[in-house]
Amino acid sequence: MKRTRLPALIIAGLLFASLNSQAATYNFQYTFSDASVLQGVFDGTLQSDNDTVFINSFDIVQYAGVVFPTISNSAFATSPFSFGGAPRLSFSGNGLDLFVCSGGFDGDGVCNVNEPTLILDSNFSLISVTTNTENPPPDFYDPANWSLSEAPAAVPVPAAAWLFGSALIGFAGLRRKNSI
Repeated sequence: MKRTRLPALIIAGLLFASLNSQAATYNFQYTFSDASVLQGVFDGTLQSDNDTVFINSFDIVQYAGVVFPTISNSAFATSPFSFGGAPRLSFSGNGLDLFVCSGGFDGDGVCNVNEPTLILDSNFSLISVTTNTENPPPDFYDPANWSLSEAPAAVPVPAAAWLFGSALIGFAGLRRKNSI
């Protein structure tokens, strides 16, 4: 009876360590008609449609090589043209609804336009970026120029340790079984 507990504990530990929540880190990129590039990294939660990602926080956003200042959680919302909901991006490019105001919003929800801003709205086919050094005209949104991908996740050390430990125990068990 005791011999069956150890493998069961190992399997339970491996399953627990490998559980993956839907929150992950994503990379996005959009190439404008003038060939300038908007790109960034954000943490988000994949929705059940496996296309839409709700944005939790931004790690970095840059346009034409200019890095936006740190974007706090209160510095992004849905597009001013949307009807509410959560700020989101999509793999297909058909569900973009995001307004980033790196200077933050005032009490009335108005953006400080002296700071870099970003509007992505696929419903109105609009993509607009301003920085302190660049102020290009808005671009008509083209889903063919949009890219969203999940960033490769690093293997957590605890999961790797469980896997390595269970392999060692398995080898020890095989060695003991062969010696009997």
